[in-house]
Amino acid sequence: ASTHSLESINLDQNKITDVGAASLALGVQANETLTSLTLRLNQVHDAGARSLADMLSRNHTLTKLNLRYNKITHPGVTVLRDAWKASAERSPDLIKLDNV
Repeated sequence: ASTHSLESINLDQNKITDVGAASLALGVQANETLTSLTLRLNQVHDAGARSLADMLSRNHTLTKLNLRYNKITHPGVTVLRDAWKASAERSPDLIKLDNV
């Protein structure tokens, strides 16, 4: 029997809000195979960004994150960038945000 592991999630244009981002973050924080998460063109604000940043501190396999075209302002971008930089395995150019 073969085992298939989730490595990538693309939820572009799914009207995901802060509540959805928080639920997703909770669901993937302990995932050990996910390397790419794309949430472009949704409705994620700073509260959702904080939830995702908290997930980044627990999930050490995620190496690509795309949150472009959401509603994240400078404080949300800052918390995400800080959480992203905390992991030495993550390349700074593989996090995509609008407000940098």
